[in-house]
Amino acid sequence: MLKIRLVTDLDNYMEVLEDVDNGSPVVLVEDGIFRYIIMDLKDYLSIGARLRLLNYFDSIWPDAAAAWEDWATMQEIATMDMQEQMN
Repeated sequence: MLKIRLVTDLDNYMEVLEDVDNGSPVVLVEDGIFRYIIMDLKDYLSIGARLRLLNYFDSIWPDAAAAWEDWATMQEIATMDMQEQMN
């Protein structure tokens, strides 16, 4: 679960760090705008690994995005078809 704290809460940084859990980052707000994020190192490394994997797939299958869009369109068509059958 995302936790939101003010940047000024960093005066008590140990309290802010206690709010950081695995899978639950703390977002720091400055002047009403989300500015910074504090997250568990395992989460950070996991995100990096996922991005590297996506970049790898993009390099070996550059048309993946277009294929995914076609799949989504087919899913929408299937959903509409099922709704029509229910009526």
